[in-house]
Amino acid sequence: MRLANIKIGRRLTIGFTLLLILVLLTGVISIFNLAKFNRNIIHVVSEDYPITVNANKIVDSFNQIIMTQQYVLLSNDAAGLQSQINHIIDLRNEIGKRYDFLASASLDPSSSQVLKELILVRKKFYRLQ
Repeated sequence: MRLANIKIGRRLTIGFTLLLILVLLTGVISIFNLAKFNRNIIHVVSEDYPITVNANKIVDSFNQIIMTQQYVLLSNDAAGLQSQINHIIDLRNEIGKRYDFLASASLDPSSSQVLKELILVRKKFYRLQ
């Protein structure tokens, strides 16, 4: 049977049925893709984001230490000097806790290696002070 021999009503029914099937298929594929996207977002929010936040806070603490050291070098205030030195010690302890958090997090091998090297350099540096 050829398409030209089919009545117009039947042709319209076949066309709309195929269109409806394609729309449903597109919807099902979209739902599966959204579910995969949701799993990826949950992974980023629960695992990757806290690691990034801690790494950024380490950088912020380093910057605060640098600013505090500059203040200590330029200041003549003996009373404020000890509080600034205590602030530096607190920041160092905070950085150590954040390094410990990053060390316990599941990182890829290259990031773990870089973190281990940073921790070793940090220990050597503190021994010199």
